[in-house]
Amino acid sequence: MAMAINKHLQVHLAGVGGQGVVSIGRLLVELGQYYGFKIKGNETHGMSQRGGSVVFQVRIGNFSGVMIPEGEADVLLATEPMEALRSINMLKKEGIIISDTHQIVPPIANIIHKPYPDMEIIVETLKRKTINVYLIPATRIANELGHSKGANLVLLGQFIRVTDFFEIKTVEKLIEKKWPKFKEKNLEAFRTGHEFMT
Repeated sequence: MAMAINKHLQVHLAGVGGQGVVSIGRLLVELGQYYGFKIKGNETHGMSQRGGSVVFQVRIGNFSGVMIPEGEADVLLATEPMEALRSINMLKKEGIIISDTHQIVPPIANIIHKPYPDMEIIVETLKRKTINVYLIPATRIANELGHSKGANLVLLGQFIRVTDFFEIKTVEKLIEKKWPKFKEKNLEAFRTGHEFMT
């Protein structure tokens, strides 16, 4: 293992139920454990089965609590752009935002006649928070690869490239171990995300 044990990283993952936010959060926890880091993970996904917001937080380092305080996350990783916007206050100044560009308009928006914000407005707001915004068409990429459930792994690949915190080969080994039945498709999605340049 090449990593120092005293490293620290706080990641706030946000998305919609069914997008694999919890799966990626748990994988990051397992990665941290593999490297021997002090690590805490907590998840909020009570509405996940109904397409509600899902949040998973990962704290790597000598932190006392499981919750990331507002304004202290190093990375905001979102599987949906509006969910990135909802969680923007969690990010520290000049932190990193990685988000899918695919929009999921919740049914309630039509019922209460509250339109989904224009993508340009979302991006503008994110970039006012930090210049480190990485937008990737993860859902489109996954669909093009014939792996519709792999958008979260495309985003994970981008996360590994941008943060340079974990070694790519170690991540690949864990992906193979966790989901052996779909390892080829999963690795393809992950590697494509890792190679994507925004």
